[in-house]
Amino acid sequence: MDQVSEDKKGPITYVIVPVGIPGMGKTFFVELLKKNLKDINHKFSSVSSDEIRKECMDILAQQNKDLTEEQLFSMTGKDAVNLFNERLSKLIKESDKLDCDAHIIYIDKNHPPNSFKNALKLINESGKHLNMKIIAITPIVQS
Repeated sequence: MDQVSEDKKGPITYVIVPVGIPGMGKTFFVELLKKNLKDINHKFSSVSSDEIRKECMDILAQQNKDLTEEQLFSMTGKDAVNLFNERLSKLIKESDKLDCDAHIIYIDKNHPPNSFKNALKLINESGKHLNMKIIAITPIVQS
């Protein structure tokens, strides 16, 4: 059983960070996790870099109807990263306001090992007031 610090408030917050390459099953895993958590007093949230990138591309496409998919993709990288970080930070910061036993936040984003340090920094800064655990997952490749 996890020990809860007396100086931190709210439900225990678990931030799940997948580490690996595209196509490793992050989105599949998030659906499985959601399905298995629905009947207990746990709040599930996720933030998806793919969904945010699509949202940024759609906004830009409405403003510039002549741009190709490739152009939209290349022009929205910085906005998508900023919006992703903003939404993740908000989810974590507001976790203590939830009425539940635990808040599970799943980050549906590619985290190659070299970007993991920045992700951890954002998570730790956003959740320093919480009872929080960070869980990194990576697939096991069998031959």
